[in-house]
Amino acid sequence: MDLQLTGKRALVTGSSSGIGAAIAKQLAAEGAVVVVHGRDKARTAAVGGEIRAAGGDSFEVIGELTSDTSANRVCAEVDSLLGGVDILVNNAGGAGGRNPARGKTPGFFDLMPEDWVGAYEHNLVSAVRTIKQLGPGMMDRGWGRIIQIASSAATVPSTVNNDYAAAKGALVTLTVGLSKTLAHTGVTANTVSPGMILTPQTLADNSHKEAWLRVYARSRGWDDSLSIEELEQQWAKEWNVPAGKAGRVENITAIVSVLASPLGGFVTGANFRVDGGENPSVN
Repeated sequence: MDLQLTGKRALVTGSSSGIGAAIAKQLAAEGAVVVVHGRDKARTAAVGGEIRAAGGDSFEVIGELTSDTSANRVCAEVDSLLGGVDILVNNAGGAGGRNPARGKTPGFFDLMPEDWVGAYEHNLVSAVRTIKQLGPGMMDRGWGRIIQIASSAATVPSTVNNDYAAAKGALVTLTVGLSKTLAHTGVTANTVSPGMILTPQTLADNSHKEAWLRVYARSRGWDDSLSIEELEQQWAKEWNVPAGKAGRVENITAIVSVLASPLGGFVTGANFRVDGGENPSVN
């Protein structure tokens, strides 16, 4: 299928690794000119280099999105490189705003107020900054796609990481309000909410990073010598995931690519849950 993305200009924030890198590579493979964004110069350059080696067209921009000054500089640099942006994928986020002393999976009462503020800064306000800087240009040109990458935690929060879940939930709400603001402009706004996605990094099993599922298996007392596929099935059963497995980055990039394309123009204000059925409710 031709997604008609040739020549479209895209910024994917937080695309120096993981899901963001996969989205950037897929959009480039579909013909878009892509800006890879990150905070680490070497990792960001590596993704851009992979895109160009595969025959794609890309640039790299480095910078934080958690301050007005830095985010404005990033967006200005992107505008300068591309002469405007047609597609904005707000992928940057995660638990980076939380004090590392809280650990990776803090419970509600382990979190301090500053952790909640940090989560919102990284996941919600960073997206607001890029939208405010790059959205008006899309509106002026009469065409654009704004896509937020949220999380299944936005609609199925658990007993841990509530700061992250709340921030991602706010991102879904932001998108719905934004879609109404963008009515009749030719610009759409949607959210994609991944469940557990095993990225190339989390699947790695080498001297640098052990496969995440093996680490998880040991934490649950499972036999961590089982194959990744068998561990994945155990994980899905424990977490009640009807698909019976975790996702892969390709499951996310496919949805994002369609939403970013002209073919996705009749979809706006929607939240696409790519979570293997983890959320049991009607969408």
